[in-house]
Amino acid sequence: MNTYKIIDTGISNPVVSIAMLAYNHSKYIDQALESVLMQKTTFSFKIIIAEDCSTDDTRAIILDYQDRYPDKFKVLLQNQNIGAQINNFDLLSNLEGKYIAALEGDDYWTDPYKLQKQVDFLEANPEYVITGHDSTCIDKNGAPVNHQYIPEKFKSDCPSNQLKKGFWIATLTMCFRNLPVLKNYPHEAYHIKNGDTFLICVLGQFGNYKYMTDIKPAAYRVHAGGIWSLNNSLANAVDQKHTEVKLVEYFTRIGDLETAAHFKKDILNICNQNIFSAAWQNRNRQLFYAYFIKTFLYFVASGQLKRAVNNLKTLIKYSLQTNQDTTTK
Repeated sequence: MNTYKIIDTGISNPVVSIAMLAYNHSKYIDQALESVLMQKTTFSFKIIIAEDCSTDDTRAIILDYQDRYPDKFKVLLQNQNIGAQINNFDLLSNLEGKYIAALEGDDYWTDPYKLQKQVDFLEANPEYVITGHDSTCIDKNGAPVNHQYIPEKFKSDCPSNQLKKGFWIATLTMCFRNLPVLKNYPHEAYHIKNGDTFLICVLGQFGNYKYMTDIKPAAYRVHAGGIWSLNNSLANAVDQKHTEVKLVEYFTRIGDLETAAHFKKDILNICNQNIFSAAWQNRNRQLFYAYFIKTFLYFVASGQLKRAVNNLKTLIKYSLQTNQDTTTK
């Protein structure tokens, strides 16, 4: 049973669906929608928005745009706030057309030919499943943030066999093929917070990724307490590991044991130290030592003695740091 109401005044069978999640975006959603409506294309597109029962004027603004541009909109209005994960699943099940572009209600595009360039490339290159491009960070007021959103090593193409093992693509830059797997989306993805990571890995089974350098950077809005907040570093690291666990389950279920084995190793991989360092910084010693013991025993049991030693060195380094902090107090 649906938890939402659909108002669909848009054209049927658009070439591209723009998938947009919206919740309490009243200050920004005008800019997001205008950046889509400014797109200059030779094909049809439709904005499909899942609005999660906002407490501000987001819903009213969306419905006003639908009144003004009826052929461009399909709106899903949640009856109650259900959270981003479930709202995203409802959005995925209602997408149309040959291609999908993603944009959240507080971000925006800057290139009026973005969609045209991405669709043209996908039409001419059937071996590619996703296209993306650069993005910059802005703050809540629209001012540039001195933070590189996409690391340089990910500003490149990626083959399918690597893409399904995880590759950083800024979601707001993506335009990808609307494949059947999206209509019957893997149940393992329910209740994970890193939905973009999971989506990229799923799509990676079906083709390559193209990083396009001829598209102007999109604008990703960083909120207080967002992706690079120190207070959230531990939660983000744990969420990432939980997503990797679900990717192991998914690839095991469909018989891709090589990719499942990759994520099994990554879950215990201390080299990136995401949980290790985040747990220490947040003074969660119980999680820190539990993660240390698990990874240390894994490296010893699998014969990776060098990594086990490095793991032990990391433990000593953090312990010495704590002793020094205690001494100076």
